[in-house]
Formats: sequence, structure tokens, C-alpha cells
Amino acid sequence: MTSLALSTRGIPAPTGVSINISTEFVRPAGGQGDDLVCIGTVEQLGRTLGYTRCEFKTPATSSPSAIGDGHGSGKEGGKLVAYGSQTKFMGSFKPVTSFSEDGENELPLESSSTGQDKAKL
Repeated sequence: MTSLALSTRGIPAPTGVSINISTEFVRPAGGQGDDLVCIGTVEQLGRTLGYTRCEFKTPATSSPSAIGDGHGSGKEGGKLVAYGSQTKFMGSFKPVTSFSEDGENELPLESSSTGQDKAKL
């Protein structure tokens, strides 16, 4: 889920190599067939490292907003079951796409004709 979160920043798969990964289990999640909501976020993105986090929660209700369909945050009311973090080394990645502020539309990358975006050797 954390690699998928990085792809929302335009970073192509594979998104890099894990240099740190952790998981904490807070409470039992229920039984077989029970639903869980997973929310992956990019906490910080640097030149070579990406810091990500994910949370697993029980859905608050059976309403669509409880499972994060864009009408709600998906974070309200559910009980935290587990969370994790991952630090990824991405080398000299270059985003291949970008997205609108709401994440609904893919946008073209702006190209620089001045060459200022090229890495210095």
C-alpha cells in the first residue's frame, strides 16, 4: 500500500528499495470475511528517500463515505487495527506523471527547456 501511495506522486513502479519498514498491531481486526479500510499516505518525499505510512481501520458504517470513496476521508469513526511505516530509497527517480489536487485527473508533467532539472555530475 505504501508503494501505491508513492505512485500517486508520479513515481513509476518499482518505487524503490525498503531501507526501513515497521508494523504495529493495535487490536484484533475481527474475523474472516470482515472488511478493513487501508489508507496509504506519503508523509515526506525527498530527492532520494520517500517516507510513507499506512493505517488499517475497521469501517465506521456500511456507508460509502466510511470506505474512502472520495465523498469522505475514510478516517472517521473506524477503529485503528494496525499501522505501518516504510522508508524507501528511490535513487534518482523522476516522476512520470502528476495528478490534480483532488487526485481525480492525470496531468502532463511540465517539461523544462532550460535544463535546470538535470542532475549535476
